Amino acid sequence: MVLFQYHSMIVFCLLTIHMIIFVVSLQKGFYGYQFRQLGWTLLSAVAIITGVTGLIVALWKCRLWLIFAVLTITAHNAFDYLVNKYSPVRTPMLNLKPDATMEGFAVGVLVSFIFFTVTSMYLLDRDWFRTVPTKLSLIPFDSEAYRVDRDGDLFK
Repeated sequence: MVLFQYHSMIVFCLLTIHMIIFVVSLQKGFYGYQFRQLGWTLLSAVAIITGVTGLIVALWKCRLWLIFAVLTITAHNAFDYLVNKYSPVRTPMLNLKPDATMEGFAVGVLVSFIFFTVTSMYLLDRDWFRTVPTKLSLIPFDSEAYRVDRDGDLFK
């Protein structure tokens, strides 16, 4: 928990140390190369950190929509594969993926919409999906996290 509590300070200290080491290690005649390497390093770090941060926020605050997206895409891919494998009609869809067919895609889209509708009716009745946690917990389905019920009252 100490790492979570002081995460911003630790990141700031590491970035400051990195910049000091970078400035000290500059060599005359290689400035362009060294700054280009620094730019690519920072760009890569920002891209990775932004993606992971978005995933963590989606997992923590918007878990309903993240789970919907993952389950719906999985259902689409599963039925697309089954139709492509066992269907006698094969209308090719892509040159890059010869196994993909229009029939498989259409059935996958139809099953995705049906699956999304059925699961949304089921999952929206569950408190865990409707409430946004106010306390960070590393345990899934943590009953200790404070939630707000329908009336606006806090309960444990």
